[in-house]
Amino acid sequence: MKVGRRRNFVDNLTSASHSIDALSSLLKDQINSDVTMRKKIRDLSARNNLLSLKSSRKIILEGARFLVGDGVLKQEVLDELENLIAGIPESKIRKRLRHRTLAAGDKESVCRVRFHVHDESGKPVEGAELELGALVLESDSRGMVEVSLPKSNYEGVARARGFFDKDFEFTIDSTDAIMIPLTLRSLSHEDRIAAKLDELVERARRHDLIRERLRKAFEEQGQTLLSIPAYRSALSELLTELGSEPESWIAQAKKQQGMVKSFLKRDDRRYGLRRDILHLAEESKQTGGITRLSEVLVRLDDLGWETDNDEVESILHEMAREGLIQGIKRIEGVPLLVEFVPVALTDDPQLVLALAARQEGMVTIEDVVVELEWTEERVRNALDMLVETGVAKEQKSYSKSTRYWFPGLRGRDK
Repeated sequence: MKVGRRRNFVDNLTSASHSIDALSSLLKDQINSDVTMRKKIRDLSARNNLLSLKSSRKIILEGARFLVGDGVLKQEVLDELENLIAGIPESKIRKRLRHRTLAAGDKESVCRVRFHVHDESGKPVEGAELELGALVLESDSRGMVEVSLPKSNYEGVARARGFFDKDFEFTIDSTDAIMIPLTLRSLSHEDRIAAKLDELVERARRHDLIRERLRKAFEEQGQTLLSIPAYRSALSELLTELGSEPESWIAQAKKQQGMVKSFLKRDDRRYGLRRDILHLAEESKQTGGITRLSEVLVRLDDLGWETDNDEVESILHEMAREGLIQGIKRIEGVPLLVEFVPVALTDDPQLVLALAARQEGMVTIEDVVVELEWTEERVRNALDMLVETGVAKEQKSYSKSTRYWFPGLRGRDK
C-alpha cells in the first residue's frame, strides 16, 4: 500500500506485472461467484489476522508514526489506526501440524511419541489440540497424535471443545517409543452454558466496538467511507458477523443514500435494552439458559425501563437474527420462554415442561405419570434429559417423592 501526501486514505499500488493482474482478476471473479470460498477466506482471515499479531502491530504502528513525523500522514489517521488495532484481540502465530517428521540423520537421537486423547469413558477425542511450546498438534479420528521429539523435559496443554484444558508434562530420556494417554474431563452442562453465554456477551461487545468506530468514521468521512479500504474491511466484518452478505450490501449502499447512516445510527434506548437483556442472559446460567418472557419484562422494569411486550419481543427477534441469543421459544401450554442458548427438547420433555408451567415450576414423577398417563420409565427419561440440559433441578428426598424444580418457570419470589 502507499500513502498519498496530504491525503488521509490509502491507495492500492499499481501492479508491475500483467500476469499478476490477470491472476488477481480471475481470483476476484471466482470469489465473487463462490459464497463458500468467501466464507472460507473470511474464516482464515479471522484466524490469521496480521493485525492481531504482536510483532505486526508494533511494526505497523512504528511505520505510521514515522510517516506522521515526516509529514506524510495526518495525526488523525494514526489515531484511527491505533483505535482499530486496539479493538482487535492480540494473538500468536500457532503452527499446526498433524505429524512432524525429522531428517533421516536425526532419527537415531529422537524418540517416537504417541499421545492418545480420550474422554473419561475412553472414547477418542478427535480434533483436540496439543500444545508443546511452539509446536501445536491435532488428534485424528482415533484420538491419536504422533510426533518425534529429542530427549528433554516437556510441558504441554491439551484442549478440546466441550472439555476442560489439561496440563501435562513428561520426560524423554531414551529413544524407545512411548505412549502417553491423556484423559480430558467433560465440561458440565452449566459450564458449557456459561461458556456459551460469555461468548455471546463478548460477541456483542465486539459488534458495539466496530459499529462505534465506523459511526465516528462516517461522521468524518461520510459516504466516502465505503471507498476507504480499512473502513470497508471493518464494515464487511460487522456485516458478516450480523449475517449479511457484505459485497451485495455495500454495492446497494453505494446506490442508496442514507443506508450507511441508518445502519450505523445508534438508538440509545434500544442499545441500553439490548445491553441489559444480555446481562439477564448471563444470569440465566442457573436456569439452564432459558427464562420466562414475563420474567424478562419484570426484570427490565426493575432496572427502570418502562417497556412492553412488543418492544422487548422486537429486540429479542433482532438479537436472535444477529446470533446473540437463540430467540423466543413457543411450546404449547407453556408461557413464552426466552431461550438465550440452544436447549434441544424433544416432544416428551416439552410436554413435561408444559405440565411444570401449569404447576408453578415444580413436578414429581408421580405427577407426570398421573397427568400424562405415561410409564414411570418414560417419565424418568424425559426428566433426566431436562436435568442434563440444566432446565430442571432435581431435589431428592428419602421421606417424600423426588421433586423437579424448573427455575426458568418460577419468579424470583418463588
